[in-house]
Amino acid sequence: MDKYEVEKKKWDEKSEHMLAMQRDWKREQTYDTVFQRKHKLIPIYRFFDRIGEPGIQVLDYGAGAGWTALLFSSKAESVQAFDISTKRIHVLNRYIEQNHLQNLKTIVANGEELPYADETFDYVFGHAILHHLTLDECLPEIARILKPGGRAAFCEPMAHNPLVNAYRFVKHHYVEKYLGTDHPFRLEEKITFEKYFYHVDFVKGVFFREKNKMLFYLNDVLLRVPFISRYASYMTILLEKENEIGH
Repeated sequence: MDKYEVEKKKWDEKSEHMLAMQRDWKREQTYDTVFQRKHKLIPIYRFFDRIGEPGIQVLDYGAGAGWTALLFSSKAESVQAFDISTKRIHVLNRYIEQNHLQNLKTIVANGEELPYADETFDYVFGHAILHHLTLDECLPEIARILKPGGRAAFCEPMAHNPLVNAYRFVKHHYVEKYLGTDHPFRLEEKITFEKYFYHVDFVKGVFFREKNKMLFYLNDVLLRVPFISRYASYMTILLEKENEIGH
C-alpha cells in the first residue's frame, strides 16, 4: 500500500469517533493563551510576530481536525488548512460551520504537492506532520508558497531518547493497526532544512506533557541542561525564507 494511503487510512479511522460525537467547538481558549503556555509553542508565538497585523495569510499544514487552524482564524486575515484525511477535514468543516468562520478555508491535499500559488503565505504552521513526509519533497514546496521573508514553524518528535523510542515502537507496532511513515528527527538533519531556508533553528522543547505547573517548570529546568536537552521528546523547528534583497 502506498505510504500516503496508509496515512490517510490511519487518520480517517481515528476521525470516525469525532464525526460520530457531533461535539461542538467553542472558543474557550485563544491563540494567545494557548501559544504562550506550552514549551513547544512559545518559540512560535515569538516567531510569528506579525500574526495580528492586517493582511496576514496563514497556512495550517496538515491541520488534522484543525484546533490550531481555528485559533489562527481569530488572529489572521485569512487562514487556509489542509490534511490528507478527508474525514479530518470534515470534522474541521463542521467546526467552521458551527462558528460561522468566513476567513478559514479547507482542502484535502498531500503535503508534498501543495495546491497553492507561489508566495501566498506569510506564515506556515504544522504540528507533528513533517516526520510523516520526505523532506526533500515537502520543504521545497513550503519554501515555494511562502512570501519572501515568510516564516514556517513546526512541532516535531525527536529521535534521540531511547525510552521514548521504545514507547513509540510498542505503540505503533502493537497498538495501532497501521505504522504509517513516522520518522522522528535527529538534530543532525538540520542540514537538510538549510538547503531550502535562509534561517533554520531547532529548539528542543518538551520531555513530557505539561499537565500542571510543576511539569511545566520541570520541563524548563531540563531544557536548560545541554546534555539532557538532547533527549527531549519534541522540538520546535523555525524556518525563514530569504527575502527579495537577500537577507
